[in-house]
Amino acid sequence: MKDPSRMGFTLLLFLWVATCLILSSFTVTAQEICTDEITKPEINTAIWEVNNNLSSDILISMQTEECWQCDLVIKYRLGAGSRCRVRVDTRWPMNYALTDADVIDIHCRNSFHFQEDGIFNTEVVRNENGSQILCSEPSLTNNPANSYDPIFIALGTLVGIYLLISAFYHFKNSTIFRRIFSRFTQESLIEADLGSPDSINPADDTESFNNHLLVKERLKSLDAFRGISIVIMIFVNYGGGQYWFFKHSPWNGLTVADIVFPWFIFIMGTSMAYSFRSMLRRGMKKRSVLKKILLRTIVLFSLGIMLNCFSIKDIDVTTMRIPGVLQRFAVTYFIVGLTHMFSAKAADPHQFVWWTPIQEVVIYWPDWVVSITLLVIYISVTFGVKLSQCGRGYIGPAGLSNHSHLNETLCVGGVASYIDRAVFRESHMYKRGTFRHVYQSQGYHDPEGILGCLTSCVLCSLGLEAGKIFLMYRPSIQRVKRFVIWAVLLGSAALLLTYASKENGWMPINKNLWSVSFIFATGSLAYLMLIICYLTIDVWKIWSGSPFYWAGMNAIVLYLGHELLAQKFPVHWQSSHNNHWNHFLMDLWGAIFWILVAGFLHYKKLYFSI
Repeated sequence: MKDPSRMGFTLLLFLWVATCLILSSFTVTAQEICTDEITKPEINTAIWEVNNNLSSDILISMQTEECWQCDLVIKYRLGAGSRCRVRVDTRWPMNYALTDADVIDIHCRNSFHFQEDGIFNTEVVRNENGSQILCSEPSLTNNPANSYDPIFIALGTLVGIYLLISAFYHFKNSTIFRRIFSRFTQESLIEADLGSPDSINPADDTESFNNHLLVKERLKSLDAFRGISIVIMIFVNYGGGQYWFFKHSPWNGLTVADIVFPWFIFIMGTSMAYSFRSMLRRGMKKRSVLKKILLRTIVLFSLGIMLNCFSIKDIDVTTMRIPGVLQRFAVTYFIVGLTHMFSAKAADPHQFVWWTPIQEVVIYWPDWVVSITLLVIYISVTFGVKLSQCGRGYIGPAGLSNHSHLNETLCVGGVASYIDRAVFRESHMYKRGTFRHVYQSQGYHDPEGILGCLTSCVLCSLGLEAGKIFLMYRPSIQRVKRFVIWAVLLGSAALLLTYASKENGWMPINKNLWSVSFIFATGSLAYLMLIICYLTIDVWKIWSGSPFYWAGMNAIVLYLGHELLAQKFPVHWQSSHNNHWNHFLMDLWGAIFWILVAGFLHYKKLYFSI
């Protein structure tokens, strides 16, 4: 017969290990006493009402699914036989657990996506014989409005207004309108007897058509694409209606806000193909081209530093942020421009050789050597350098991620942040990372840091490739075919690197790190958007590109202007209504305001560039 004392010790040891395993899946924080004081949800939240019908207290633990590999965090303690209301995040599905406060016995653990402005109820009870505790799934007790209504209604209204304006101008330019209008003029009597000048001299029309063919090609689609990007950027920078998909991703993932900056980098590369060929055809020497590259780099970088300091009173140069959006443009333009300066050509010398179908790649092979080299350096440094605190190849946000096992101050962003800290020091880095709210990480990471400049140069080179295609192939079918090929290749590469998932891939899509999959995904989307704009504006001519064309012609003015007027009237004002309707309409008005400014500048034929 076994020794009872040994059996008792074994049982206690088993219970202790089981308790430790259960507790290891939770992060213990200061617990709040859960009350019934919360009466209504706020923006991007819902109310979760929990009724504890047990004779013991329960702990309410929660964690959003957006927090990858994060343990549940104990938030509230609910007394026996009481009820409380909890405000929960509705942007992503919520993992939760209701746990016995005394026995550490999990009552229920589940995941649920709460609806915004909803009030949900969960009952915690025992079964009929009292041997098991049951928790009902959160059930909706009210009838909340659809939080996406502002988007649908505003989009439908804007499309309707645009269609009405387009129909009016189409009718105004039609023969029927001219005939109707001519009835109310004295000239109609003369035209009735002598004929209209527009219809009796077809030779003039032929001459006009021939002259039109001699006009230098300007791609309105490229300006419209640039305008689309700057308008979206203004809208999301002003708040995007406080919708999560108009905000930057907390870490891995891709939202609308994440794609506009890469699109600008891509478009800058496409424009470079035209500007460099134009300079060479004007006979500019490489020394003059280099001076122009240096001047534009200095101007862009200086403007970026000034924008970083604009809203700060009593500037302290010891804590001033050095990296930034325009600074990233400057560095990218300098590296890609310097490379392309040595390979750019005033004409296409090889148009009748066997490799003509891929001449834009073969002729400019030095550009590709540099791009591949930059990719290799980025991958080698990111995944090859070992940090003492974080290990080799760590690219996470630290904090609660990876079950809180890493130093949250030093491991944010891995080696990318390590390089920025070594060069700039933390005092000169970005201090409001998108990851902080979700991952509760206190470390610093600059999304426009040094290492990401390498992959932004590769993305710019992909845009430069689009410009080469425009220059080297005149038939639209040849251009579109190559754009489609590049879109498919880049999109497929992004899917392979991410395993077609958000978190599980070798190189997840990450805007904070400008990961390889990120530039491939955004590059693919850029080619697709370029195809749409090119076909509808320049080929089929079913769209003039307005009003985005106006914005694209003065993109730098709109960017600087919207930054200077951020949080200021007339694009922003204080409101007591904290809901999507108020935020969306105000942020949409901010974007429309700058479109109107661009339209006025276009009307006055005032265009500014750097």
